[in-house]
Order: sequence, then structure tokens, then C-alpha cells
Amino acid sequence: MTPRGRCVMAGAPKELWAVITRVLKALAWSAFVRQKFTFFIARLKKDDLEALCELMKTGKVTPVIDKRYQLVAPLKPSLMSNKGMPAPR
Repeated sequence: MTPRGRCVMAGAPKELWAVITRVLKALAWSAFVRQKFTFFIARLKKDDLEALCELMKTGKVTPVIDKRYQLVAPLKPSLMSNKGMPAPR
């Protein structure tokens, strides 16, 4: 993300406490960094999903990946454990 970029957080966990935690973390980070955090949660409707499914079946909708981003500096598990962070599983 660029120094003044925007992070769009899409979707939400099923548990309410996890949603509130995510929102509070984003608001806290926004106070200390130049990036902006915004949220996007879609409302899924059965009719819309059925229409989208039909378009995909007939080939009228084609998935496209327009951009890919590389991880700049992923943390190694040994570095994470030294900082008291849980190692990835």
C-alpha cells in the first residue's frame, strides 16, 4: 500500500465481537498512519446470487485478475516468536 493509500476491508467475521475488534483496530491505526481504512460488507440476496450463477454458467461473466501484489517483507516465524507473536501454523 502506498504511503497515502486506502485499505478496503471487505467482508466480516461471523462473530460480532470479531467485527467490533476489527473496526476498532482499523480506527486506532488510522490515528497513527496516513493510510485510510474503509469497510465494505455486501448484503447477499438469493435472487442476486442465482442471477450471477446463471451468468457464470452461460459464460457471460469471466473472472479476471487485474493486479497482483508481492509481499515486500514477510516476517519469518523466528522473528515473530522473538517479539512474542504467535508463529504461523
